[in-house]
Amino acid sequence: MMPLTQILASYWRSFFAIAAALFGTFALAIIFLLPGPRVLVRSSIDVGSYFLGGKETPIYSPDPLAKRTLNVYVPLTLSAITKEGASTTVLNALQSSIIEATQLSIVITTIVDATAEDTARQFQERLAELILRGEMPRVDALRARMTATDSATDLRNYEKQISENREQIDRISKRIAEIENSRRDLEAELKDLLQRQQSTGPDAQPSLQSRTRWIQDQLANQLAALTALSIQQNSFVLALGATGELMQHLAQAADERQLDQESFTEPRVSLPPTPILITPQWRRTGLLAVALVVSMLIAFGVVTTIANGRAREPQC
Repeated sequence: MMPLTQILASYWRSFFAIAAALFGTFALAIIFLLPGPRVLVRSSIDVGSYFLGGKETPIYSPDPLAKRTLNVYVPLTLSAITKEGASTTVLNALQSSIIEATQLSIVITTIVDATAEDTARQFQERLAELILRGEMPRVDALRARMTATDSATDLRNYEKQISENREQIDRISKRIAEIENSRRDLEAELKDLLQRQQSTGPDAQPSLQSRTRWIQDQLANQLAALTALSIQQNSFVLALGATGELMQHLAQAADERQLDQESFTEPRVSLPPTPILITPQWRRTGLLAVALVVSMLIAFGVVTTIANGRAREPQC
């Protein structure tokens, strides 16, 4: 068996070539196959509370609010972020956000790649804005109840408010129905135009293309209008529910309608979007160091085997 120093002196070029090739292979596998660092972005929104009959009561029940957030506010926020050019991978991660309800708050958790941290924070900030805006009618109704005097608690005033809210909801519902009917007609016409463009000669193409672009613009404008109307309708629905519950409370005993104004807390963002690194970057660096050591050991083993094999060969 040849001494180690002699092996390295004789086969150092082979040693470094094998080690470099192995390390390059390992490094490429680590860089391209190992997932990059990921962050968990978490925020919390207090739903607000007040005391009723000596018991702390949320302004809006967290469980229904969490479900409404998933079904209404998350799609609206994703629609806005989509228009800004976010990638499909990021949108899927945002859509997979977890909305948890606690006793007096909801917690939003999103896990994304570290490169999409800013997008996830913006997503949760916009989501919080929609949630707080949607709760404002109920907050205003409760605040009015707290500051109202006995002379201002006439049920007829609240009946009038309920009637006005219902009229607004009916008006918005009719407008939404009109827009949706128009969208169906435009979508049908757009489908027909696209089919005609495939079968019509080039002379008719400019007019068809102009009409197609106009319809596409109309559909985009109608989608924006539907989004705004949905938010507005949701506000009136919440106001209607808050006023109805208020009338029910006013019909109960006077002591059950007393609220401690100092205990009233409005909905607010209790924890702004906060990132937490859950897969640190140093793991990839550590694996590269291990790959370097392993590559050198394998290369040393290979050249040692070659050198010993040649040393055993009979001399001619």
